[in-house]
Amino acid sequence: MIWCLDMIRNGMRRLPGLAAALSKPAFALLALALLALALLSPVPAEAGQRLARAVTIDGLKRTFTVVLPDNPGSRQAWPVIFAFHPAAAKGNWMERTTRLHAVPGGGNYVVVYPDGYYPTWNAGDCCGRAHRNRINDLAFYNAMRQDIAGILPIEPKAYLTGFSNGSRMVYHIMCTQPETVAAAVAVGATRNMENCRAGRIPLIHIHGLEDKGSPVEGGYTPGQLFREDIGYMEPAAKVVRTVARRNGCGTGQTQNVPKPSLGTTCSAYTSCPGGAVSMLCLVPKMGHAWPGGPQGLKMFGPYRPDLRGSAEVIDFFNRHR
Repeated sequence: MIWCLDMIRNGMRRLPGLAAALSKPAFALLALALLALALLSPVPAEAGQRLARAVTIDGLKRTFTVVLPDNPGSRQAWPVIFAFHPAAAKGNWMERTTRLHAVPGGGNYVVVYPDGYYPTWNAGDCCGRAHRNRINDLAFYNAMRQDIAGILPIEPKAYLTGFSNGSRMVYHIMCTQPETVAAAVAVGATRNMENCRAGRIPLIHIHGLEDKGSPVEGGYTPGQLFREDIGYMEPAAKVVRTVARRNGCGTGQTQNVPKPSLGTTCSAYTSCPGGAVSMLCLVPKMGHAWPGGPQGLKMFGPYRPDLRGSAEVIDFFNRHR
C-alpha cells in the first residue's frame, strides 16, 4: 500500500494540473484502484528461490515446496513441473532424489515438490490413508496451481512426473483432468486408464524389469498389507497402449527409440496427432527405483545410480513445449 500511495503522490508532483483536477474523493478512488491492482498482481519473484508454501483443502493444511526458475522475470508465462513422491516419503525426498530443478534445463521451469497425506496420494483407486480417508488430492493439485500463479505468471498446462504412488497420482490427473496436463513422465507404477476423459497427453512410462514392488507385467505387490493398500496394478504395456489409443496414435507397430540416459531402448507409438507420443521404457537390472536415484527397499529389487532419469524427464518435457 505504501508504494502505491508514494507513486500517486510523486505523480501528482510531476503533473500539477492533474493534481488540481482531482478532488479528494477522486484521489481516494484512484489510490484504491491502484492498491487493488497491486494486490491482484503476482508477487515479485527472485531467481532460484526455494519457497515453502501451504494451502488449506477441506480444513487440512497441505504443504509443498516451490523452486523458482533461474530468471523469473524473463517470460510472460512459465511452465510448471509437479513431481509427486512415492508413499512413505515426502516432497523433500523427491527433491533430493530427482533434483529436477538442478538438472541442466530444469532452471527453465517452476518445479514443485508437493507433500502427500500421511504421506500418500489418493490416486482414485489407491493408496494408503489418503485413499481410505478420501483425501481430495485433485483439489490440492488445483490449489497449488492457483497459489503459484499468485507468485509469477504460469502456463495453463502443467508437466507431471512421479514415482510409485506418485506415478499413480500422475495417471489420476491425466485421467480426470487431461486439459491441465502438457506432458507426463510416470515411473514405477500404473493405473487403469480405460475410463478416462478424452485428452491427448505425451507420455513416457519408465519401469524397472526387476521391479518387485510394482511388477511390470501387472499384478500385486508381495505381502498382504501392500495388497490391501495398493490393490491390482495394470501391466505397464497395457497402460501405455491405452494412452496411445487415447492420443490417437493407433495401437499398431511401435518404433524403437534409444535412450542412453535410461540404459535401454524404448518402444514408442509415434504416429500421433500433435506429437502426443506414448512411450514405454523398460530398464534392465532395475527394481522399484527412480533411475539414477538412491537405493530403496532391497526387497523391491536393485537400483541404478548410473542412470540419468531426471535428465530424461527434463529432455522429454523440453521436446513437448
